[in-house]
Amino acid sequence: RLTSIPWIRIGAESAAIVASILIAFAIDSWWADRNEGKARKELVAAMLLDFQETLSAADATRAELVEQIERVKSFQRLIDERGEPPLADLRAFLAPAFITESFRRSVSSYDSALSSGAIGLVDSADFSAAMSRFTEALERYKLHEQLWLQFLYIGPNAELQQKLGDVRVLLKDPETLQSRFALKGVALRQAYSDKLVYANSRTALISKQIKVQRLTEMRDSLREAIEALNALD
Repeated sequence: RLTSIPWIRIGAESAAIVASILIAFAIDSWWADRNEGKARKELVAAMLLDFQETLSAADATRAELVEQIERVKSFQRLIDERGEPPLADLRAFLAPAFITESFRRSVSSYDSALSSGAIGLVDSADFSAAMSRFTEALERYKLHEQLWLQFLYIGPNAELQQKLGDVRVLLKDPETLQSRFALKGVALRQAYSDKLVYANSRTALISKQIKVQRLTEMRDSLREAIEALNALD
């Protein structure tokens, strides 16, 4: 008989089963959200640390380049004035034209998150846009650096190296060089006034100015990325 079926008990048991299932889903969702939130915080903390290091490196390299630019400009002014400045001054001001500065970036946490897909934990359009600009500026910096190294070792600078026997005659104290390479007095002054030396210093100047621009772009985009990360909940 229908009247003998314990509908109330069956309904209560069914409700309990449904409730337990819903609670289990809620717990799983809460646990997943908790783990995701923890992973996001760890990723953000790691990226902030990396970005601050890279920002400091970019600022230091940029400051070094700005100083080198001013010294190379001083060399060019001394040559343009056609006077007889101290050879030590010419040597000190020209030297940065042959220096390759080192910019060490540290964005391994971002690169790892990008390759693993974990970067999806950071839901910020501002962050994505800033890192896109940073990556573009970094790639352009690296490309220019490669071109500059080619200039130093297989380009016009190689011609200067061949002409002088050793380009270090322009960069080091003559007393520290082997006698067969060392130039002194009038011969050394004429070497500094060589059109090829002046042209190379101009090329170096332009190269360093481009690097400053790229580093400025990287610095500004990193600051925007840091600001976007700090704005996350």
